[in-house]
Amino acid sequence: MIHRAILGSVKSMFAILLHHYNWKWLLWLSPRQAIVCPVLDKSQPYAQQVV
Repeated sequence: MIHRAILGSVKSMFAILLHHYNWKWLLWLSPRQAIVCPVLDKSQPYAQQVV
């Protein structure tokens, strides 16, 4: 039996994922989990307060 582990470790799997997605963080891997994006100008002060 020949065993071949392409994704042998977590480190190499992570590197392959980053390379596959052009070195951009995937949403579920991103260190930034949430952003505040106000839709209306009148909600800008509340958005600043939340940040």
